[in-house]
Amino acid sequence: MKVDFKTRLERRETILFDGAMGTMLYERGIFLNRVFEEVCLSDPRVVLGIHHDYLEAGADVITTNSWGAGIPKLRAAGLADRFASINEQAVRLARLAIDDSRRADSTYVAGSIGPLGVKLSPIGALSVAEAEDLFRQQAGHLAAAGADLIVLETFVDVAELTAAIRGVRAACSLPLVASLTINGEGTSLYGTEPEAFTAQLDALAPDVIGLNCTGGPRIMLETAERMIRVSRRPLCVQPNAAFP
Repeated sequence: MKVDFKTRLERRETILFDGAMGTMLYERGIFLNRVFEEVCLSDPRVVLGIHHDYLEAGADVITTNSWGAGIPKLRAAGLADRFASINEQAVRLARLAIDDSRRADSTYVAGSIGPLGVKLSPIGALSVAEAEDLFRQQAGHLAAAGADLIVLETFVDVAELTAAIRGVRAACSLPLVASLTINGEGTSLYGTEPEAFTAQLDALAPDVIGLNCTGGPRIMLETAERMIRVSRRPLCVQPNAAFP
């Protein structure tokens, strides 16, 4: 039987996540004038192929193609009526890839949720309560479709990530990774120092605190070394290739 994801965290095992989805979709001819998450419905074989490649590369966690499938982004693209189907299909494709690889006893599906794409109050018009509900709805569909964990990733604003954590917790009890993106100085894109944002996130009790995207391995390692002085939670570190 598959070991529970939280059990692996408690054992302090190293868990290898997959890589970028959008980058790989673009490389396969899905251009920027399309909504990448809708490809789950219109061309599922492309998404499935990317998952297969990451499994072949040795990933322990396959991340769903649902990062931008929140209601505000889909509504802006005229796809709000496909909100549930896109998120559920994203999980099904990840699960199918794992089943095809015959690694169902050792590999996990991470339901990906990204920022809403709209500003929260007091800067924007969206209230914190409304944001929490939007995150709750997306997490609910990902969980119901069979995700093993939820990953909140590439957030720039600690306040929005806080709303996302609360929304996910209201929807399900799945393991939760909460991940910010940082700049070249190691702070959040809004200028929050690692010690500060780590303490804020730690108080909300996600299962894992993370960094992803924007920066390369060196700055993320340096930032992670600052974060572990503040929190003993497991860290998820997912750098990109940075800038040439």
